[in-house]
Amino acid sequence: MDAIIYPYQKVDETNFIKVPTSKSLAHRSIISASLANGKSIISNVNLSDDIIATINAVKNLGANINIINNNLEIIGRSNKILDSLSFSCNESGSTLRFMIPICSLFSLNTKIYGTPKLLSRPLSIYQDIFKDNLKIYENYLEVKPCLKGNHYSILGNVSSQFITGLLFSLPLLPTSSSIEIIPPLESGSYLELTLDVLNKFGINIERKSQYLFYIPGMQQYKPCNYIVEGDYSQAAFFYVFGLFNQELTIQGLNNNSLQGDKAIEKILKQMNGRIDDLTHTVYPSKLKNVEISLEDCPDLGPILMVASAHANGQTTFYNIERLRLKESDRILSMQQELQKFNISFCVYPDKVIITGKDEIKTNEVIDCHNDHRICMAMAIMATISANPVKLTGVECINKSYPTFFTDLRKLGVKVELI
Repeated sequence: MDAIIYPYQKVDETNFIKVPTSKSLAHRSIISASLANGKSIISNVNLSDDIIATINAVKNLGANINIINNNLEIIGRSNKILDSLSFSCNESGSTLRFMIPICSLFSLNTKIYGTPKLLSRPLSIYQDIFKDNLKIYENYLEVKPCLKGNHYSILGNVSSQFITGLLFSLPLLPTSSSIEIIPPLESGSYLELTLDVLNKFGINIERKSQYLFYIPGMQQYKPCNYIVEGDYSQAAFFYVFGLFNQELTIQGLNNNSLQGDKAIEKILKQMNGRIDDLTHTVYPSKLKNVEISLEDCPDLGPILMVASAHANGQTTFYNIERLRLKESDRILSMQQELQKFNISFCVYPDKVIITGKDEIKTNEVIDCHNDHRICMAMAIMATISANPVKLTGVECINKSYPTFFTDLRKLGVKVELI
């Protein structure tokens, strides 16, 4: 499916938007509820493709899930060990990396399917831990039991998702464990989300230092009624839309959120964006160049690159390498697409430098690279183009935000889906 995005024209339309709820927190709470002995209610869940992948995974594991609108009634699985288990993660990296160690506890043989792109993403940390008990094939991987209480040393600059997967699983073992993170630790805020959700479901993780966790064994997940808060990573697209186009209030966000992508407010304010971070109201602003580290918020990379493309001067991005390991190589994808708008996008071994400009226009077709965040970022870019912009392959937004174009239309943007 393709979309034509027309230049934004100021009209008397809605000046607020309610963003979807956090995909990161939904994954974690659904898995925790599925491991609990009893019934939990997970409220305010947006059923994107990634979240549906996690729901299907835990249902195959033995959890009973009843979906009522955007609420999930979950009765956790029993402790029965399955002879075999199989399910698909589709393209969800979180589902894959969270479920591998969990499945090793509850199934004698597990086959986890996924797209070739998903299975090509790094799994080396689990390969080192599981060794011959984790085998990776073209369209699935096979996991067998082998996880034991132990001291695990894990690189912190690959993905925090591996650490989260172990934090889900190790408390259920009969003996205690510890995890030592080898610095640097990137995306550490996601571990804060994990620890907070685990605590709410009765799991105790002792954090001895920034890089050391002690995990007592013989623990049990307890049922919990959990409300998923709004997603700052999705709000980021509308923050930039508002800075470019119109006053806009973003609803559904938690002012005290632990989400690392809450950094979007601070970064955009440093870029001279006018933002009230109490009401989450953003006002049209002329942005300026800054230096931005993506170490703890790599998912903000594409939309911040769009913001920098319409800012004065040269914006420099550091800690960029993890952007290459997402649904697409997001550095290459953004370089290719922003250059179609004649934006200077220079890539160096340790940084990206983007030179912004006032006049935004392209006569070329924009490729979404089968990457939901590339698609949404370039759609926001298109709203300030001097001419309509065609985006190809926009169905990739279903991975995280199926109603994105509907919400853009609510704000007065003309979108044709073809």
